[in-house]
Amino acid sequence: ELFPTLIRDWRRQWGQGQPPGTGQAFPFLFVQLANYGRVQIHPSESGWAELREAQTLTLSVPNTGMAVAIDSTRHRAYVVQRAYYADVAVNDGALPVDRVTVVEAGRVVTTIAVGKALMGDGQGVAVDSGRGRVYVTNADDGTVSVIDSAADAVIDTVPTGSDPKGIAVDPASGQVYVANSGSNSVTVLNAAGAVAGTAALAGGAYAVAVDRSTHRAYVTCFAHPWTVVVLEGTTKRAEVPLPLLSTIKAIAIDPGTRAYVSDHNTGMIAVIDLSGATPREINRFHAGDYPDAITVDPATHLLYVANLGAAQVSVYNPDGTKVKTISVLRGPSALAIDEASRQAYVAATLSDSLSVLDLNTQKAAAPIPLGSLPTGLAWDGFARRLYAANFAADAVSVLDPSSRSVVASWPCGAAPWALAVDPVLQRVY
Repeated sequence: ELFPTLIRDWRRQWGQGQPPGTGQAFPFLFVQLANYGRVQIHPSESGWAELREAQTLTLSVPNTGMAVAIDSTRHRAYVVQRAYYADVAVNDGALPVDRVTVVEAGRVVTTIAVGKALMGDGQGVAVDSGRGRVYVTNADDGTVSVIDSAADAVIDTVPTGSDPKGIAVDPASGQVYVANSGSNSVTVLNAAGAVAGTAALAGGAYAVAVDRSTHRAYVTCFAHPWTVVVLEGTTKRAEVPLPLLSTIKAIAIDPGTRAYVSDHNTGMIAVIDLSGATPREINRFHAGDYPDAITVDPATHLLYVANLGAAQVSVYNPDGTKVKTISVLRGPSALAIDEASRQAYVAATLSDSLSVLDLNTQKAAAPIPLGSLPTGLAWDGFARRLYAANFAADAVSVLDPSSRSVVASWPCGAAPWALAVDPVLQRVY
């Protein structure tokens, strides 16, 4: 009764109440609360949901209107498409690439042209949910495309350094870090998408990740030796040299605790302590053949490593001691964790399948068939859906983890390469 009472009181105090016999009162418009908080997979009490219901019941008051801020039925996929050298040769460069395809209910709604990149490997897409922005690096153009997720349109193309690769967003500040592999620098964009400055490095910048607890960015730099550079905006806070590493492919952050850096050629994982005043390497261990994809389980602080050359996922404690080796199908190349259901998903590129791991028992369930050459995974915790980009099938597989089945295959044009989820809008880019 509080909200209807407030409306009646305001109308009375402003002399805009409902005159007897007229049936009219000044319009009162309000916006229903949007979704907020952790997703609950089991029935539970929700004060937030009760408030939304109370707002809906307020529509019984005459001359009121409510705008709904949740669209739970509109699930779209935004897929970044890049060419591959072999595809360009076969198709004489005629592939419809360098674009973001928008797919809804299995139907292509529109396409959004972005900058050029002949080879998608190592390039990135990052989502700022709170500000409704999606950022895509364009290696050949030396730019970043800024997409407005509400308008489904590129609103700006921002010049960065040469050959931009990795990209990451600090969700608190909205700062975007762009790793420029060709110009030995990191371009920092502000929350509005404008260039805030550039941090010069000693070598090419490749992978980048943000620690959400400290709001620092960690960038892998191809110097002599390889180095992880710690940034706050454009200010360098530290440099951590990683001698004897050859080809760093990925970096994963356990917020405020550890950073893990994987080396493709040597199979080594470097462990960086983030808890002290100055980050420093504290350990290094061999993690099997080609540890190209790594991720941290935030609940247990265990590190999961996909060994591309060994058909397995290795599990490690923060100190580098092995906990377990889990056999999966050939070519594990991407990892995604669902914290709520305590499951991990592994894209097996060479087997056209998905392996599902139980994080509690650390065992693999029966694999789920996917499309051809699944190269990337993205998890949507609100919609409870897993999206897999099938590079050779020109489609995105949509999986329902509860039924362990592919519920849709969305055609999206040529060569889907990278995926990222906006958990607020329930969209995939």
